[in-house]
Amino acid sequence: MSGAEAPLAGATTNDPRADGILEALTQVGALMAQQAQQQAAVNAGGGERRTQGLVEQFLRLKHPKFTGTGKPEEAEQWIKEMEKIFRLLNYTEVDKMTLAEYQMDGNAMYWWQAMKDAIFPTWSVIVWENFVTAFYEKYFSSCARDRKLTEFVELKQGERTVDEYEAKFSELSRFAPRLVEHAEDKAKRFLKGLKPEIRKQLAPFGPMTYREIYSKAQYVEQEMIGDEIEPKAPVTQDNEKYGKRPIQSSRPQFNPNKRRFDGNFYRPGGV
Repeated sequence: MSGAEAPLAGATTNDPRADGILEALTQVGALMAQQAQQQAAVNAGGGERRTQGLVEQFLRLKHPKFTGTGKPEEAEQWIKEMEKIFRLLNYTEVDKMTLAEYQMDGNAMYWWQAMKDAIFPTWSVIVWENFVTAFYEKYFSSCARDRKLTEFVELKQGERTVDEYEAKFSELSRFAPRLVEHAEDKAKRFLKGLKPEIRKQLAPFGPMTYREIYSKAQYVEQEMIGDEIEPKAPVTQDNEKYGKRPIQSSRPQFNPNKRRFDGNFYRPGGV
């Protein structure tokens, strides 16, 4: 029989290099199994640690608790502030609900405990918008929104400054999106609510944008305030020369040429 015969399967080899490779592979397999066991242990307790870290991170932003006892607009503001943080930190839907639940207290927490299973039945997918819808139905009803809409429609500057009026206009306009949907409509409505004396000063400018009206109204207001507090120049004889009225004194003026008459002839120094 010529040539070397191939070794049978399963037979051991006398090549030391092959034995070294087999031993190395065995060690790698054992190491991978050990790492898998360690990762499984980390995952088992990782959820709790992640939630704790999530809450700690959120609390550093000092978002207020919600108790459900304030004004309706406070409920909306609470949701808006929560969503601002969510966008900043890129939380998942489950994260959002975890933090919202943590931030509810008092009456709001009692409501949530009673409604949680109805909003998110067992095995249902957690969706933040579903919570917001139910939350608004409870704490920011359509009736409350209608009141805000009416307040916006009737809004006038009144005794407010231009800045205060603009802030109130912006606050209430979100309850009437259709009324300010177009930039031209928003500008006209803002102009209409300004004080008549300010509107009169803005009339010569013609059509303007919302920001232009706001900016010019601020300027007109400052000019009006400046006119009110500007000190008056003292009136002198020179003022009379140029047609300015002299200041009238409340003190009696002494006239040395005037004679006092008491029924007798005037006598200097007489009584």
